[in-house]
Amino acid sequence: MKIKNLFLLMFVFTGGLMQGVQAQSVSAEKLLGFIGMPVSSSEIQAFYTNEGIDKATGLNYDKGIQLFNDGNTVTDIFLFNKSTLNGQNVNAYSGPIPFGISFTETPETLKKKLGASPTQKGEHWVWKVNKIEVEAAFQDEKKTGLMFIAFSAAE
Repeated sequence: MKIKNLFLLMFVFTGGLMQGVQAQSVSAEKLLGFIGMPVSSSEIQAFYTNEGIDKATGLNYDKGIQLFNDGNTVTDIFLFNKSTLNGQNVNAYSGPIPFGISFTETPETLKKKLGASPTQKGEHWVWKVNKIEVEAAFQDEKKTGLMFIAFSAAE
C-alpha cells in the first residue's frame, strides 16, 4: 500500500513538473506574436501567470523578461542577459530568443542573423526585420555580448 501511494505521489509530482516545464517553453515565434496582442487576452494573461510576470511592471527579474504595454496591447518584449536593472539583479532569460539570437552576439553576428544593417539609437543598435524592430544594448564598449534584446512593431 505504501509503495502504491509513493508511485502515485511521484506521478503527481513529476506530472506537475512537466506541466511547469511546458508552460515555460514558449517558442520564439510565439513571443513575437505577443506584440500587438491585447493585454486582456487570455493568452497574455496566461503568459503573465505562467512566467510569474508582475502585471504592474510587466517584469520578472528571476526570468529576465519584460512585456511593455500601452494599457491596451503588448508593445515591446525585452529579454535580459544577467545584469542589474533598477538596482536589482536580473537573471538571464533562458528561453528561445527570436531569430536564433543569443546573449553572446556582437554587432557583426547580429547583422548576419538579421540580414540587415543597423541604425544607432543612442547607445543601442536597431534593426528592422520585416515588421519587427529589434533593439540591442551591449554590455560594454567592446560590444562582446548583449545586455538585453528587445522586440517591438516596426514603425
